[in-house]
Amino acid sequence: MQTSTIILLVDAGNGNFEEIYPNPSDDSIGLDFDLKKTGNVKIQFINSQGIVKKSINNKNLESGSQTIKSSVNDLTNGFYFVKIQSGSYIKNFKLIVNK
Repeated sequence: MQTSTIILLVDAGNGNFEEIYPNPSDDSIGLDFDLKKTGNVKIQFINSQGIVKKSINNKNLESGSQTIKSSVNDLTNGFYFVKIQSGSYIKNFKLIVNK
């Protein structure tokens, strides 16, 4: 099983997500990020038609380094927006799933 890692760099406050990589991903991903404050982090995978196909880690996380691992095997090949929300901050990234 091959694992791709997506790294999110987060800044002060509720979190400013700056970068996501590598892209495309195939089997499973890791989401690595730092939170300056304890808070709710919601991650959604949205297909090109605007339908949420997957949501992960919709819970309160402690400040500091966090790692979330998730399979993308349940997603079909294609283009997705990864929507990451922490407090009032929302950031969208493009992701290609190519298995």
